[in-house]
Amino acid sequence: LHGSIAVYVGTDCYSFNGMFNSSDTQAIFSSSGKIGMHKPLGMFGISLEDAKLSLAYYYPKDKEKTSNMAIAGSVNFYSPKDSATKPVPVLVLTGCVLFQDYVPAFVCIDISPTKPLKISDFIATVFEWSYDTQYIDIGFVNGQIYYANTQKGQKHITIHDFNYNSGYHIKADTEVFSVQFTIEADIPKDKSGISITGYASAPIDLGFAQFTGKSSSDPNEPDQLKSPELTFATSSTSTSISIGVGLVLLKVPLATADIGYNVTRKVFTGKLIYSGKIDFIENPSISFEWSKERGLVITKFPMSGAFDFDLL
Repeated sequence: LHGSIAVYVGTDCYSFNGMFNSSDTQAIFSSSGKIGMHKPLGMFGISLEDAKLSLAYYYPKDKEKTSNMAIAGSVNFYSPKDSATKPVPVLVLTGCVLFQDYVPAFVCIDISPTKPLKISDFIATVFEWSYDTQYIDIGFVNGQIYYANTQKGQKHITIHDFNYNSGYHIKADTEVFSVQFTIEADIPKDKSGISITGYASAPIDLGFAQFTGKSSSDPNEPDQLKSPELTFATSSTSTSISIGVGLVLLKVPLATADIGYNVTRKVFTGKLIYSGKIDFIENPSISFEWSKERGLVITKFPMSGAFDFDLL
């Protein structure tokens, strides 16, 4: 049986033509046309191309199956350097609109585990301004860009047994100078930019010294807080990036600091000083650099003021 289903996604109505199949236990609909959906549920900067509707309704007597409804399509991301009239996407991801009780509630874009979505391409597509390439052009992998359309008073919705915070977000993995971080990003409604926080998958071990999280000495803190923390924020006018670390030297928690990024040298630089004495070391301090080429390297390790170890 051929027919059509009209669906509201936000304030926009879409008509899907397709085929109905019905039996004594279920009714199935799949659309055959291809529809473009811009800004689904208010998810600005996102267009769902070649969208198709699928609907599976199982009659109440079939209690083992759950009825479901979804719209699936593709989402294109573009390079900020591409100013052509018809730009060619640099990355195409799969997106969908999911329904709860036949009401659109959730938009999700799956990020590939192998093909990174660069933050410069995300910003060029979603915000339509250029990312400051003096900073690291981090790439997102193995995650989701999502928009949760919660009802008034709700802080999250539950999809497939996972809770998703209300609004526009990214959950993914990223890499900074060969260290993997699991991040979450918030994208505000005013389109002002993107803010990211994340934690390394494990402390960074240099043998006699370990770079941990700033709260790693507190046994009551969650495990993720025991690893270095990435903080990143960018807008059309400014960008900032830092790594929050704690230093454990000779198994003794020494100090904590936020280390900044040097845009000229393309490295993170930091210095930690402990006020006190560890064994024979008086007021120990340690300077370090973190770069793409060399990783994390101790550059200065003075001991008691009498002599220095330069590990470069």
